[in-house]
Amino acid sequence: MHGCTLKEIYYAGDELTIRTSQDGYTRRFQADEVIELFSSFDVDETGGNGSLNANSTYESWSWILVRNKGGRWRIVGDGY
Repeated sequence: MHGCTLKEIYYAGDELTIRTSQDGYTRRFQADEVIELFSSFDVDETGGNGSLNANSTYESWSWILVRNKGGRWRIVGDGY
């Protein structure tokens, strides 16, 4: 995101991927696979995309990605 510096990105485990899949992401976005990643990042004085707090750090920010088998991943959700 503009105005942000990535500190860390990680996969928290299959339990969360199963949870997001059961929440209907695969059905809702007509995808075969779903994964949930987490990140931490610093926001500069601009406030990033305008919805983030300037000069702050966000931890455990969630990113939900979906794809069809062999396809490209696409972001369909993010936030807390």
